[in-house]
Amino acid sequence: MKTWEIKAGTRTVAVKALKAEAAQVNRYIQKVCGLAHYCIETSGIIGVDEHSSEYWTPLTTQEPGAGYAEARQAFIDGLPDPITAADMPRIIAEAKALAATYMPRVDSRITPEASAERANKGAAIAAASKAKADAWLTEFGQLTKLPRPEGQMAITLEQCFDNSDLMSDYFDAHATIGEPLLLAFVPKQAERESLARRILAYYPTLAMLEWEWHTEKWSMGHGNYLQSEIAGHSAYRNAYNSGSTDGVAYHWEIRFNGYNKELYPYSLYPGVTPAKPADTSTALALDATTTFSDKPTVTHDRDWTWVQFLAKPPATTLEQLKAAGGRFSGKRQAWYFTRHVEAAELGL
Repeated sequence: MKTWEIKAGTRTVAVKALKAEAAQVNRYIQKVCGLAHYCIETSGIIGVDEHSSEYWTPLTTQEPGAGYAEARQAFIDGLPDPITAADMPRIIAEAKALAATYMPRVDSRITPEASAERANKGAAIAAASKAKADAWLTEFGQLTKLPRPEGQMAITLEQCFDNSDLMSDYFDAHATIGEPLLLAFVPKQAERESLARRILAYYPTLAMLEWEWHTEKWSMGHGNYLQSEIAGHSAYRNAYNSGSTDGVAYHWEIRFNGYNKELYPYSLYPGVTPAKPADTSTALALDATTTFSDKPTVTHDRDWTWVQFLAKPPATTLEQLKAAGGRFSGKRQAWYFTRHVEAAELGL
């Protein structure tokens, strides 16, 4: 057992006790001496749901209750020197009683009427937000979500804008507007530029834009994606910290999505939208099989022929390609022939 010294106002008092016991009694003494840095806040709805919490406010002070200065000094003057283990229960009990009596109190309660008004404002804001989200989806997507088939991933289209603000060191180059929109379901596979561009080719209005491939597969990176040039102006979002309500210039990003269980289709997605709830299961089953992987893309570059699949074709197809003189390009992720070949010749 050692002797410790603690400050109690203008006094220095010895404590003969174990370290943990000395630390405990010191906490209560310091709390009484610095009661202006504590407060009890009562919040909630008056007469309906009230609750109190005690806070330590080291950077601000509150005025303790009337008579605190005298009670504090009497408490300090009444401390024995030295304090022993036998004195501690009494000192701690007195400190608790003093804190409960004089601790500053803050009343943050609101009336039931104010609570109802706040709830109505919140509901109005939520309704306006939903209406804006629904308007965006009506303009760019379809209103019925489609389930992602087991073993497949989605190729999605996201409307984005650069929401960064250099003056405040805020960086968000891929802020999204609305939901990710389904372009296609494909078997799970590597996230390749050729795959993204293959799906892009099915949507001429998007394909006419200039697109650039990005690979950011590092910690906090954005992953693999195709990014378009500026595609238009959106009034559905405003830039961070700009004070403007004029909307933002947006671009499109084509990304790979293997985690969303359901997705809203893009407005030009060639699936079937259910006409009524009774048709939902049949329509969704039809949509889920629309994977764009049935036929490969065959293109001709001068005398060369390129054949590109969304997923690895069956072994029989591979044998046909090899027998016809085809070779596989790992760089382009496509089969090529050093002559002009039509799809019919390859049995495609």
